[in-house]
Amino acid sequence: MGLRKVEVNKEVFEIPDEWSVKYNYHYGRLSPFFRALKEEGKLLVTKCPKCGWVACPPRPDCPKCFVSADWMESSGEGTIDTFCITYFAVAGVQKEVPYCLAYVNLDGTDTAILQCVSGIEFEKIKIGMRVKVKFNDKDKREGKITDFEFVPI
Repeated sequence: MGLRKVEVNKEVFEIPDEWSVKYNYHYGRLSPFFRALKEEGKLLVTKCPKCGWVACPPRPDCPKCFVSADWMESSGEGTIDTFCITYFAVAGVQKEVPYCLAYVNLDGTDTAILQCVSGIEFEKIKIGMRVKVKFNDKDKREGKITDFEFVPI
């Protein structure tokens, strides 16, 4: 018998399916930051022992001196450097839209951390506004950046 040429439908053929992947995300040398969020409700920063540069989000090594940084506890208070009102949902952020995202410069740090700000009408948020950290309840913290947000002081 042999091969016989056939006419085929060249449209893409697809079927529905699901793909589920479970994995453990490794925070590496940033583990102290996320462990403190989840277990202690504390906001940690890093400080270079050589030049004194302080970072939040933390960096395990100083990018200026190339030495290992020391871990320090932040007061959790800071100032809004800039902000925006977000009208679109983003993966990993379980907030109803719209919501406010702001770069907050924590007191004593040389960088700013991007985080949600709540507890205030959008019209009243402004650059230079003082805010403080507010942690999720202990039973709702997961060791993720979404374990806290900022609220006005």
